[in-house]
Amino acid sequence: MNRQFKSTILVVALLWLSAVSLVTAQSNSDPIVVGKYVKLFSTILKEERTLLIGLPEGYENSSQPYPVLYVLDGDVGYLIDALAAARISASGYCQEMIVVAIANTSRNRDMIPGGDGDQKFLKFITEELFPFVRKEFRADEQRFLYGASNAGLFVLFSFLENPDHFSGYIASSPTICWRKEFMMNKAKELLAKNISFNKFLYIIYGDKDFKEVPDALAVFLPLLEELQSKGLRLNTKFLPAEVHVPLGSLQFGLMSMFEGYNYPDEKRKTAGLHALKAYYDDYSKKVGYTVKPPQTTISRLGQWLLLEKKNFKEAIAVFEYALQLYPDDFACTTLLAIGYFNDQALEPARKYYFKTKEIMKRSKDMEPPFTEWQEMKKEFE
Repeated sequence: MNRQFKSTILVVALLWLSAVSLVTAQSNSDPIVVGKYVKLFSTILKEERTLLIGLPEGYENSSQPYPVLYVLDGDVGYLIDALAAARISASGYCQEMIVVAIANTSRNRDMIPGGDGDQKFLKFITEELFPFVRKEFRADEQRFLYGASNAGLFVLFSFLENPDHFSGYIASSPTICWRKEFMMNKAKELLAKNISFNKFLYIIYGDKDFKEVPDALAVFLPLLEELQSKGLRLNTKFLPAEVHVPLGSLQFGLMSMFEGYNYPDEKRKTAGLHALKAYYDDYSKKVGYTVKPPQTTISRLGQWLLLEKKNFKEAIAVFEYALQLYPDDFACTTLLAIGYFNDQALEPARKYYFKTKEIMKRSKDMEPPFTEWQEMKKEFE
């Protein structure tokens, strides 16, 4: 095989590795599905609530649980925005998540604290919605909350009422001004409690917001800064030339919340599997909950060892670890079969070759573009 042809095969292979989770074929007039409507009757609110659910790419062909991002003011536009922001995870910058957008019925009743509606709405979320999502979807225990304007005010109220409701909170242009004294008293009450918590809170607003928003935040934020002594990881972003609810608020919030989640590329090329595990152990301690190394990160390490370094035994160890965390991952299963085949371990190569074929049949993935795949086909069939 000449060098140019080998290079072409490698390029094709790398493109395949980055695209195995994408849809491989579409037809004219096929519907574009971004999520599903779900109706849930609330005995607490005594009304039916509409949920818009968006699932991670590859959800149907995997068995792994996912964190959940709850989005207030939920409509189709917000769901699309949230899915787009959450899918920056494709580049390794945050975890893949299930998105649950909660549609409004009576917005001010639910979102503006200080009355009866806010407590009932929060109780609906924590006592009815959380169990429903865990039952119907593969949700893990990590939850995040996003809201803007009055919904951003509710995000802060939820945090102050009980920080343990969510692992992370993102509030865009929260209208503290509507309930400034009430919210300041809530913050003081939390400060007075003898508790500690490792939670993340992100607040974003612009200098061209309604004047009342930054004015109220100016006196409220110092109280939140005091909560850092109890473990709060607080990040505020003030954007010049931005109006109420700055564009990209959720994406900025997610990237800030998951800062450090992306494994540094220089480590991948200088350290091995042990270093990767240690990195995510340290990251888990930082954020206060267990975080698995991303599938893409483990896969890149294994690909580098297998395709570039030709270190088959270390690559095998990496892909075996990947499949412990992500048992149905197509790329890692394929590459593990190739690793064993290159290492002349034919029995495990056969095992993962046929497991790859099972995944292909189930998920309709395209055939891997590796010469080893064709060689295994001749050997095992």
